[in-house]
Amino acid sequence: MTYPFLHSTWYAAALPEEISRTPLRRVFLDEPVVLYRRQTGEPVALSDICPHRFAPLSKGKLIGDGIKCPYHGLEFDSGGRCLHNPNGNGVVPPGAALRAYALAEKYGMVWIWMGKASEADPDRIPDFSFFGTRYRAFGGCQHVKANYELLNDNILDGGAHIDFIHAGLKPEGEYTRHSEFRREGDTIHSDGWWLGAKLMPFMRALWPDVETGDIYNFVRWDAPSVVLVDAGLKVPGATLADPPLGPAAHFYTPETATTTHYLWLVSRRAELNDDKLDEFVRSAGNQAFEMEDRPIIEAQQTNMVGRDFAAMRPVSFSSDGAALLARRILARKIAEEQSRPQDALARSSAA
Repeated sequence: MTYPFLHSTWYAAALPEEISRTPLRRVFLDEPVVLYRRQTGEPVALSDICPHRFAPLSKGKLIGDGIKCPYHGLEFDSGGRCLHNPNGNGVVPPGAALRAYALAEKYGMVWIWMGKASEADPDRIPDFSFFGTRYRAFGGCQHVKANYELLNDNILDGGAHIDFIHAGLKPEGEYTRHSEFRREGDTIHSDGWWLGAKLMPFMRALWPDVETGDIYNFVRWDAPSVVLVDAGLKVPGATLADPPLGPAAHFYTPETATTTHYLWLVSRRAELNDDKLDEFVRSAGNQAFEMEDRPIIEAQQTNMVGRDFAAMRPVSFSSDGAALLARRILARKIAEEQSRPQDALARSSAA
């Protein structure tokens, strides 16, 4: 059975610095893609399957703004058109073309549209405009051996899992837990609070003069897996405006039905020139995901052994409401897309 993905949407493809004049291979939604930059710097995304004998173009080399297949030397321009066939009489065979994907470089990320390129509107990318303005931001990319919807579940649970697997992110001492979620159109907001909590070491580095307060974790989700997290602290007499800890972005881009590209950005307003604080924040994030989130999520995927999530009849808690709603929204969008014959055609032919 082919796993259904949403194609007519924007996915985070790579950090800008990952795409260069060296071809980069990534698989998105089961489709191999080669990414590189033109000589003028604009990013390019083409099918990474040569139409002759299906060799990966990413193992070839760039010729000007185009790319040359490493197997039999076919050369393609940045729009996917075959320009040169060095074999036989040199005639370019019918169908010797690569699919070109629409890209947008925006909000500190390079985005790819996996549907029909003519429908790709960068204005449909959810708003992450605060990155690159008043915040210092940096990011990363990791590979996860799990379906992307399990990552959606993890981040939308109102922080319920934090008390159990994130010792370094769990507030100290006694506190009151509260979570709620709401829907605005197809956007979901999942909010978690730790009221009257003693700060953990990670937060004390950013709020050195504060011992206790109300810690919050506000999550904004847009289909299929584009997430904004605003986490911080509210102390008595203060507002939520301009905290030292800035927003974070989490992008879960499907590679296959059981693997995901996890791209992220974190930011802050405090100590903007402190490289050591960057490493502290990066280390804390890596500890939380690499050592705590990733093992349990990948273990979930292993336990599912190819079975459908709903068919396994999972029990649910009140904290699962946002994640279950996200699954319903995503399933509806995929069903609507699959009912459009032109989408299937767009996915199988050069755009």
